[in-house]
Amino acid sequence: MLLDLIYLTLLASVHAFHPPAITTDTVEIQHDPTIGHFIQRDVGQDIRLTCSDITNEAVEFAFPNLTDNRGYSEEDFRSRYTIEDLVYGHTLHIRDLKESDTGTYKCHSKDDPTLSSEIHIFVRGAGAFVPTLFEGLVVSESEFVVPCKSSRHVLKDEVELRANGKVWKSASKFYDP
Repeated sequence: MLLDLIYLTLLASVHAFHPPAITTDTVEIQHDPTIGHFIQRDVGQDIRLTCSDITNEAVEFAFPNLTDNRGYSEEDFRSRYTIEDLVYGHTLHIRDLKESDTGTYKCHSKDDPTLSSEIHIFVRGAGAFVPTLFEGLVVSESEFVVPCKSSRHVLKDEVELRANGKVWKSASKFYDP
């Protein structure tokens, strides 16, 4: 009896620190060790993501910063998504996906935002990159950034940066979709 009580207490404490899960019924979730879980969809398709917690703790979605993506409008984005409340979490439904919806979506505990899960959604459009509002390089003394957000999953080994016609070999190790 005492062992059962100890076991149940330990089980409850382990689950209390478990992050919520993101699942989907619309497409297969894939995994890449460099970026984590991701989904690829085409422009115009829909997606449903469910954020749930095994302890029935309150959870919520956090959206990526999409304001740098050309074609993004907060009003348009808000009109295309709904969040359905479930007993065990929420389902996010985004209709008529656009390239500008590409980004990392997060599901986290309302009480402890460090308990979270995330998934990157790639929305494949006409090109390999999501059109951005800014062009060129962001330069500082110690680094420069080539602002190109990919609209499809690209393996790190397949990334090349060319400067003056020559391949910059170390560029792929800093690649972040």
